[in-house]
Amino acid sequence: MSIQRNMNDGNLSAWMRKVDRFMNSSPLNHSSIGRGGIEVYDGGWIRILNGGLEVIGTATVSGVLDVTGTFNASGTNNLSGDNNLTGPTTVAGDFEIIAGGIFKAGGTTINPDGSAQFGALAIGADGKLTAGLFTLNPDGSAAFGTLGIASDGTLTVRNDINVEAGGKIKAGNLEIEPANGGQINFTGGSLSAGSFGALLNNTTAVELQAPTIKLNTSNVNINSLPSKPASELTPVGIDSAGRLHRIA
Repeated sequence: MSIQRNMNDGNLSAWMRKVDRFMNSSPLNHSSIGRGGIEVYDGGWIRILNGGLEVIGTATVSGVLDVTGTFNASGTNNLSGDNNLTGPTTVAGDFEIIAGGIFKAGGTTINPDGSAQFGALAIGADGKLTAGLFTLNPDGSAAFGTLGIASDGTLTVRNDINVEAGGKIKAGNLEIEPANGGQINFTGGSLSAGSFGALLNNTTAVELQAPTIKLNTSNVNINSLPSKPASELTPVGIDSAGRLHRIA
């Protein structure tokens, strides 16, 4: 008599569960790659759908890596070689150029020592600012071509100073202006060039301290002398050389 099996026992249900798991699983579900690795060749590619690529260890890309969308990189990212960024680039946090690195953008160069070049404008590592014939030093001194300004404010000019028509130079109680062919004004008086003369306001006497005064002109006219007694006047004389002497 042959053995008959009950088709309703537990063995059949176990097989049905295996068939169901096989039919609802992906082709590579729970698969793994051993030490030999996996190789895609002859134009093949790998596509990840509804998931992500996670690399624990090192990922090496030889060739071109195209990323469409958002590329998030956390931790330390070391980029070597040429890196071309197209489009707006936002850096959140500190941006640091380590020793030996140079930052360049068009005509801008920033060196690790703090020096920089912005077109014709240069900033030295010590803070000196230069642009052509202009130099600005960290101590406050500056140079504009042949015009120099010391840190204490002293002004040095190595060539002539030209004042345009209508211009004026002021220094305290001294005033130099182009009027009357060149005029120097002091507090209480003025000296003018052209037909040279001395105008003294609120002053009744002029004291000449030089021991000898030479007049290089054939005619000397002295007008508007103050009226004083002869006993208070000092006799003077002019010799053949045009020198003015006091007569004892």
